[in-house]
Amino acid sequence: MSGSWRIWEQLSIWTKHPDYISTEAPNLVTWHAESQTLVDVTDHTYGGGMIRLDKMGIKATYNIQIHDVVFQKGSWIKAALKTKKHRISVNSVHWKAVNSKELPLNIKISGLSAQNPLIKQTSRQKNLVEPQENEVEAFESIDGAPIAGIQWHPEGYNYNEADGPLHSNLVKYMALAGSAYAAKRRMLSQLPKKDL
Repeated sequence: MSGSWRIWEQLSIWTKHPDYISTEAPNLVTWHAESQTLVDVTDHTYGGGMIRLDKMGIKATYNIQIHDVVFQKGSWIKAALKTKKHRISVNSVHWKAVNSKELPLNIKISGLSAQNPLIKQTSRQKNLVEPQENEVEAFESIDGAPIAGIQWHPEGYNYNEADGPLHSNLVKYMALAGSAYAAKRRMLSQLPKKDL
């Protein structure tokens, strides 16, 4: 998702140039390009368009499986999916990935791309899609507020599709994690303030 790119860009700013924090995102385009915050990836998109709802607003269209994600040991994103599999197939409509050479503070890589020999997808030009491997597909926070960057679109799966429940679990987990963190902040704001 482009949202994960923006999260990574902001975390990179906090890590490398905290003095840029108040700079508006459009003014940082040159810095991100020079720093190679994002890198180009090949064949991580079908080319048929972004995932969207059909005319009835019921079913996701262009939910095309392109490659697998292999999860790293200890990933809470994998745990949120509630799967014992260390590898799942995912949809993919992205043409860039985050650059893993310099991790932002408090972030770890939790999933990498891998080709799936059972997926024989062709592009609209009838070329076999051969996704680059070992590109970052998921990253997560180590401590503190739950932060997840996910390159595929879990919201694009219907519950009754293959692996639909897994992706639904991830969406529910993030909603619950956000609610829990918001509740913690409300609770902490009600504690008496002490001068240090």
